[in-house]
Amino acid sequence: MRGLFVVILSTLLLSILLSGPALAAKVYKWKDAHGVMHYSRTPPPDGQAESLDIRVKDDPGALKRLEAQKEKSTKYFKQRSEAGKEAAKKDKDKAQLQAACDNARERLTGLLQSQRIYKTDAAGNRVRVGEEVRQARIKQARADIDKYCK
Repeated sequence: MRGLFVVILSTLLLSILLSGPALAAKVYKWKDAHGVMHYSRTPPPDGQAESLDIRVKDDPGALKRLEAQKEKSTKYFKQRSEAGKEAAKKDKDKAQLQAACDNARERLTGLLQSQRIYKTDAAGNRVRVGEEVRQARIKQARADIDKYCK
């Protein structure tokens, strides 16, 4: 978090120092209630700020440094955004795996506790299936547990 603050602050200061009217500009400096230092061309609402007179010599390399700092800031924020999206995707995938695991365990428990298994035929009638189908479903539930419950 401190690194982000330094990047923002340095970008702000460079932009103030390098803008055309800032060649001889008045800048206000103050701390807010949280102890954060602020720099602005306008005084704070309460009016209690230190006034700084900024005078800048013409520096041809300053614009390149400002652009490099801006690019660095942009890259940093893009990486943070991508990392956040990646973490959210991992959390979603983990939740889906856990749901599949829970489902497989519930199916296995139901299959092991019941001796008779039924299915509905095309006419909507309830039909009992044989033991070989039950065993196949138990085998599939165990395979799903092995797959999803790591």
